[in-house]
Amino acid sequence: MTTLDPACRRGARRRNVWIIRYSGSLLPIYFAGLIFARSFRLAEVSGPAIGVNVLGSVLGGWVEYATMAFGIRSLALLALFFYLMSLLMQQRSARLNPKALAASVAGGAPSSARP
Repeated sequence: MTTLDPACRRGARRRNVWIIRYSGSLLPIYFAGLIFARSFRLAEVSGPAIGVNVLGSVLGGWVEYATMAFGIRSLALLALFFYLMSLLMQQRSARLNPKALAASVAGGAPSSARP
């Protein structure tokens, strides 16, 4: 029986640790996609929304490059800061434009974007 073999159990443990470790490293990409999708859906004009997304990608590349000087822990803290700022800006935007938030909850486009 291979399930009773200690070497087989160690291999399964390593595989599980590998899956958890790399799944955790992909979570920021997943959440960035969610944030962009929600922000893009709420945008009244798509051009500036995509432009800001590209600018954010460039900024993210610069921050990632800066980890060579400051270390990976600083990158994690900066990523957390950027995600929190994005959340705060979305909440601020929702307070300033409640119609867009109501339309996004209903699954439609903002009322000003409808023909």
